[in-house]
Amino acid sequence: MSFRLDNVPVPGGEEGRYEMTVAEYKFSLLTVSDGEGPDDALDNYLKDGGKVFRTIKLPTTEYTNRRSRIEPLSQGGRKQCLSLALQRIMSYLMPRSIFGSYIGFAPDVSHSFDADRNVGDKRSAAVRAFGWHPMRARFAVALPGDKVYFRSLGTGAWESLVLTHQLQRNVNCMQYAPTGDKLAVGCDHGICLWTFVVGANLTAWMQFLPSPDTRTRVVEWSPCGRYIVSCAFDSKSFTVWDVAKGHKGGVPFTMLAVVTRLKWSVNGDSLFVGTRARWFSIFRTIDWTSKTFKNIGVSNACWSLNSQVLLLANSEKPIINVINLSPAVKTLKNRMVIDLERDPKAPMGVGGIGHDIEWSPTSERLAVSFKESNTDLIAVFGTSWGTLPSFQPLGYIRGPPSRFPKGKNMPIHMKFRPNCKGGALLAVCWAEGQISIYPLLFQSTTRVK
Repeated sequence: MSFRLDNVPVPGGEEGRYEMTVAEYKFSLLTVSDGEGPDDALDNYLKDGGKVFRTIKLPTTEYTNRRSRIEPLSQGGRKQCLSLALQRIMSYLMPRSIFGSYIGFAPDVSHSFDADRNVGDKRSAAVRAFGWHPMRARFAVALPGDKVYFRSLGTGAWESLVLTHQLQRNVNCMQYAPTGDKLAVGCDHGICLWTFVVGANLTAWMQFLPSPDTRTRVVEWSPCGRYIVSCAFDSKSFTVWDVAKGHKGGVPFTMLAVVTRLKWSVNGDSLFVGTRARWFSIFRTIDWTSKTFKNIGVSNACWSLNSQVLLLANSEKPIINVINLSPAVKTLKNRMVIDLERDPKAPMGVGGIGHDIEWSPTSERLAVSFKESNTDLIAVFGTSWGTLPSFQPLGYIRGPPSRFPKGKNMPIHMKFRPNCKGGALLAVCWAEGQISIYPLLFQSTTRVK
């Protein structure tokens, strides 16, 4: 069984007729065009309470005060004064070895904004990593300066807290804990595990989880929030961290090929381990036994809400393999694919080998970016559920135009917000230093079985 991208409208990308996607409404992706007002569909969307988010520019930072200030007792009370004093004392007593637990506080900062300093080319790292808060309308981004910034959708502004540390170098990945009170940041030689302290002013302290490998490639929290799995570039192993045990809680697992991807199932019972070779493994987390699937090269993967369907972006062919792990449909588990081959009737640069795939929290919307450097679009599929899922192409997302003549503003990160009512909310980070938020409004017509 195959699902294709045929006869899907493509938003214009030519000069003078550039169409930028803003939202989904009634199973159609809405766009705005240069020099034109909203059309009837977009007007109806706005009348029904739909929201259009402006393109977000990335922040830059300038330190105004590298030391934390102890507020007068009258302003914050005795508890705040003692807390800030403890922070000051801890900052002088921190150990300097990277081989133990390292705790540090983020300094007070102020910041100005200049998106021009973050302009990249193709898939350059204008944004090193992106992560949604699991409950609040808030996200975190890591920029090339190895600082982590936070933005609230409610206020529409960047927050004052910025996470930075001398051990937080070459950031490549990060993820919030399911409880929202911690943030794991993958960097050189380990993970910076930040814990947020809520008070008069939000602050955070850091514990370092060291790794013998160089640069951390993936960090993934288990759904229960007890474990973190991580792997490094060019490493044939991954590590399972018991967070409560700190730097002593890491258990390594050795594979026969370089590990490239780690994905927990939604129920936490399974862990997908992708490799650079043409095979992958699925571990049962109750006893850490594994099963290997051969003859499939994988660039990325995602699980369904019921943890029984696994989508694999094939690294060699323009398809997404749909692996159904349910015993009820065992004979069909490897026969379904989503065909990403370019539609010959569509403009050049549409379709190809999948680069990144993201399934919405309800498994009703699938976003796919492409590996080819001339493809700056994101395909969006609707998913309906019976015994097996089916996929209907809805259209393409086109982001902000490139600042370079005939350039392509490539999507480098995309994530669905974990908690969203009335549809889904997709964030996309673009190579030239912007973040776009796309509301996908739909009524759930089927339930994941």
